[in-house]
Amino acid sequence: MKNRDRSLDIFKGFAILIVVVGHALQALLPIEGGYSLLVIRSFQMELFMFTSGMAFSYTYPEKANGCSMKKLVVKLLPVYLIWGYVLFFLTVWASGSELNLFRTVSVLYNSGFWYLRYLLLYEIFILCLGVTLRHISVLAEKKVLYYILPLLGISVIWMGTHVPILKESISSPLYIYLVLGLYFGKIKDKIGEKPRIVITGIGVVGMIALIALHRFAMLIPPFAIMAFWGLATQTVKLPKPASIFSYIGLRTLQIYAIHVCVLHGPWIETGWYRLIYEKSGMPSILAVVLLSVLWIAICLLAEWIISKNKRVSCILFGR
Repeated sequence: MKNRDRSLDIFKGFAILIVVVGHALQALLPIEGGYSLLVIRSFQMELFMFTSGMAFSYTYPEKANGCSMKKLVVKLLPVYLIWGYVLFFLTVWASGSELNLFRTVSVLYNSGFWYLRYLLLYEIFILCLGVTLRHISVLAEKKVLYYILPLLGISVIWMGTHVPILKESISSPLYIYLVLGLYFGKIKDKIGEKPRIVITGIGVVGMIALIALHRFAMLIPPFAIMAFWGLATQTVKLPKPASIFSYIGLRTLQIYAIHVCVLHGPWIETGWYRLIYEKSGMPSILAVVLLSVLWIAICLLAEWIISKNKRVSCILFGR
């Protein structure tokens, strides 16, 4: 990607780290991780989807064509199926639950590796809108329509949530955040340094206030997005932290796949992590930090080993 925006990689690095910490809280602490996990869950996937929309903005609408859709499907569908079934079979084995044909087939549209399924369907839908416009000569040159239609498409997504086979694969709120990320990705470079600092401050103060008031359920995602995007733009100025977070951000899919499908998902219902934590007598904050760091380290090591074989890496991570 030419003129790659390093702050986006850092932003994505923040997003995947938040997901990992949230899963560590869920795995270790009683009552589903307590209040801290409730806070993280209130914005983590919206933040993740927003960063995906920003990344999508680099190619949309310029590459809204049939060839682009085919490349997207060929790239991501095998990744979703492979890791979806890795998660499924490991979970069946770890939990000792019954394996039957219906459950196996249902993984196609109801896998625990759901984020990639959502992203794939959303981006295909938006590309379809772009392709449709390109085939209508009167509208093809009206670039504004390429951005209006995805937002209007929320009604289609909403209707899809009421179709039995689709309701497990789409979410209206997450789709909105993808579209908002797409819009923001087109204008972010026009935002000056001072406005960025103001946005960061508003985001941080807003998050703190909402968390303190226990009013975060629906309001916190916009403030979290402002806070972490603003922090990402400032982290670029710090060479060592920027290198670390951008390195992680560039491997978001790899970390998410290995972490969710191998390290976290199959074992969460067994209580295995919590049992070890309780026996260790370790302070909860330290335990969460150590488990998060361990998961990230394992994911990065596994990704590095897999990347030695380009063909295998392409199949598993869609490169």
